[in-house]
Amino acid sequence: MNSNQLLGHLTDAEKQTLQKASTELTIVRDSTLANPATHVLFPLSGMISLVIKFSDESQHEVGCVGSEGVSSAFILTSHYQPPVIAFGQIPGRAVSVPIETVRSLAQGNDAFRQALEDYAAQRYYQACVTAACNAHHNVPQRLAKWILTAGDRVKSQNVPLTHDYLAMMLGTRRATVTVAAQRFAEEGWITYRRGHIDIKNPDALLNASCECYGMNPFNTRQSLVRAAA
Repeated sequence: MNSNQLLGHLTDAEKQTLQKASTELTIVRDSTLANPATHVLFPLSGMISLVIKFSDESQHEVGCVGSEGVSSAFILTSHYQPPVIAFGQIPGRAVSVPIETVRSLAQGNDAFRQALEDYAAQRYYQACVTAACNAHHNVPQRLAKWILTAGDRVKSQNVPLTHDYLAMMLGTRRATVTVAAQRFAEEGWITYRRGHIDIKNPDALLNASCECYGMNPFNTRQSLVRAAA
C-alpha cells in the first residue's frame, strides 16, 4: 500500500486494518469504479478519471487521480458526496475502502489525517486552476499540459491515452485534438499510436504548455526529464 502516497502515512497495523476492510481491484479503461456514496478509491498505479455527466449524456472530466491521492477529496470534512463518477482511464490497481474506515483511521493517526486535509486543499486549488485554464488558454497549450500531467500520474513517458479521452479532458472536439497532436508529433515531441502517446521531449512540451502545468501541486516534471536522459 506504500505505492499510494496517502496510505504511506499509515502504520503497519493500520494498513492491516484497512486491508481487511478493503477490496483491491483492477483499473480497467472506461469501467465505472466504486460507489462514491460508500467507498473511496486509493490508486496504487494507473489513473482514474472523475467525471460529471450531463442530461444530454455528454460527460466532462473534472479531475484525475493517480497514486498521489484518493477519489474523494473531502471525506473528512463533509458527509456530502458530490455525484461525480469515478471510472478507469489508465490501467492499474486501486484499493476500494469504505469511507467510514478511512475516517476511523484518520481519527487515530494525525499524520494520515493531515495528509488527507492537505490533499483536499490541493485538489480544490487544482480545480480552480483548471477552470481558469479552460477559459483562458488554447487547445495546444492545454493538450501539452494534460499529456505531461498524465505522464506524472503514471510515472512514465508511455501514456495510454486515447484522443477521445483527451477531447473529454479539454472540452473540445476529437478532430481538434487530432490536429494539435499531429503537430506535436511532427515536431518530434511525441509519437502516438492508437490509444498510446510516447513523450519524447518533455522540455518542448513544457515550453508549449500553459503556465497552469507548473501551478498544479501534483505535477512532477523532474521525473519525466530524468527518464528522458
